[in-house]
Amino acid sequence: MVNNVARVKTRDGRKVRICNDPEVMPGDEDTYQSYGIPWANLSNTPFHLYKHYIHEGGIATPLIMHWPARIKATGEMRHQVSHLIDIMPTLLEVSGGNYPKEYQGNKIIPMEGLSLYPVFDNKDLPERAIFWEHHGNRGVRLSKWKLVAKGEQAPWELYDMEADRTELNDLVKDKAELVEKMADIRGTIK
Repeated sequence: MVNNVARVKTRDGRKVRICNDPEVMPGDEDTYQSYGIPWANLSNTPFHLYKHYIHEGGIATPLIMHWPARIKATGEMRHQVSHLIDIMPTLLEVSGGNYPKEYQGNKIIPMEGLSLYPVFDNKDLPERAIFWEHHGNRGVRLSKWKLVAKGEQAPWELYDMEADRTELNDLVKDKAELVEKMADIRGTIK
């Protein structure tokens, strides 16, 4: 994508093939062909669904940090839940930088997210809700609970991420009060 418009020609002037032809292999710069839904699902095994959705197969992404002068642990995994919005606060804390409130007289949207600095020492982050929306797929994560829906009008699904990270056991019918609380939480966050 260039300036939010799909490229119609390659850098050397060849026409880009926009197709869904199984005979065309993905990867060449002259096509937007992908490897299809079955392979997308397989690529994210054991997680549910794939990129496009906000189930774990679509959003679970490892973050690898290397800073020998500060992070002494090696080869360890951390399980604190974080989000892309946490990278900026982490970098600012590590560097000692400050996030400006304005630039050249223009107010700047306040920074979101939390610094992941405590995770370097395997400390927990403060509890908070994390939200997603992608192509109408929506969700919220609060503590061990993840509420997701496949589309704007789709019904909610609820998962206990500590007991069921692969999202196989939908608890929406057993936890109606929690579902309602989580579905409404976005309006209560300021």
